[in-house]
Amino acid sequence: MLEKKQIRSYIVGIKHTLDDDTLLSNSKAVTDKILSLPQYKAAEKVFIFCSINREIDTKFIIQDALANNKIIALPKVDNNEMIFHKVKGFDELNDGFFGVREPSIFSPIVKYTENSIVIVPGVAFDNNLNRLGYGGGYYDRFFHKNPKAFKVAIAHDFQILDSIKVDDHDVKVDMLVTEKRIISTDQINTDSKI
Repeated sequence: MLEKKQIRSYIVGIKHTLDDDTLLSNSKAVTDKILSLPQYKAAEKVFIFCSINREIDTKFIIQDALANNKIIALPKVDNNEMIFHKVKGFDELNDGFFGVREPSIFSPIVKYTENSIVIVPGVAFDNNLNRLGYGGGYYDRFFHKNPKAFKVAIAHDFQILDSIKVDDHDVKVDMLVTEKRIISTDQINTDSKI
């Protein structure tokens, strides 16, 4: 089994070979699946991130959530902690940690509640819904503080590996959505066409 550092290097290398058309196509396919989820439709709050480095583009999900009057919460790292802030539009964002577009520290803080969904980034995943992040542990710490959070990871299908090495502090996601399939705790390894 590859070590975490090797997996990160391998997946990042593949992502950088993606052409713009494939990135757009994959992003729109993932967005369509997310927007069709009952958990997304019912959510009043959408905890999400601004994509970077050829990740699935989250702007389409953010645009839909704003158009449907959902509360958008984007993360900002402050004192090694990830805190989510309310955002009403892309014009409120600044370049932040790791080059990620993030809200102002003065934007209202949004707390996780049961009528929320968390859209999660990651470098790699496996068929058991394990997640390998970028190595900072920010999402794992957030999920330990919010154990009932409904976690939906979005990724390109090539980011799913047979298995990845996990540590005790690593938190699984509840659902993984790619351009080709949905894997969930209810239906592991089942392709889904929504």
